[in-house]
Amino acid sequence: MKQAVKQNDDKAKNYLLFGAKRSLFNEAVEQAYYALDDIETVKNRYPEAQDLFADADKLISARDSIIRQIATELAVGEQPDEQTLNAAGKLLKQRFAQQAPVERELDGKD
Repeated sequence: MKQAVKQNDDKAKNYLLFGAKRSLFNEAVEQAYYALDDIETVKNRYPEAQDLFADADKLISARDSIIRQIATELAVGEQPDEQTLNAAGKLLKQRFAQQAPVERELDGKD
């Protein structure tokens, strides 16, 4: 009987840890998104969230597409170079920073 209870406790603990790691994965992806970071290290850190990887990759790809669009506008008809892409990334980060206080107000955190 005690062994069955311990097995159930272990299963419950593992389930909670699994869910917590998936939640941490989502938070880490969000942070990487706003920091304009890659998510490969995040994916390596949270293999429990493997079924979420494709959606996270799409999110990062969409963000990178926005950066390329901004860079194209900044390049004024030229092919964007690394410097222009970096400038576009900085502009997007500024936009994120401006949106953050509004989102906190809407969430009731301020």
